[in-house]
Amino acid sequence: MKGVNKAFEPISSFTQMTFKGPLLAGGAFLLSLSLGYDYYTTHKKIPSISEKAKPYIVDASPIGKKYVCYVEDVKDVFEHQISIFSPRNGSIVHAVPVPGYPNFVQVDNGLFLQIRVCGKELVKPLSE
Repeated sequence: MKGVNKAFEPISSFTQMTFKGPLLAGGAFLLSLSLGYDYYTTHKKIPSISEKAKPYIVDASPIGKKYVCYVEDVKDVFEHQISIFSPRNGSIVHAVPVPGYPNFVQVDNGLFLQIRVCGKELVKPLSE
């Protein structure tokens, strides 16, 4: 067709494959990095916490959730994070109370869980 701008012609299949392959590989690599980081931060064990930890049971059903969000720092309570490894309803976690912050417990992997949200108790001590 005469008068058609070359910018609107379809890209050749060679060019598509040249760019699509590395982009897909890079995306898969970044996804694996983020999943690896989530797994590491939620499954590492800190020995000093593990020795003093008591069992707690997670139950977020009073607020209609299937999981409890965690925070990495108690002072950033508005930075809630969720991952595929977040504690779900019925999960038993080993944690210690945080001195000076009565509404939080520190799980043995170093993350913090909020005990009460909107007056509802989500993380309860497991009676033995």
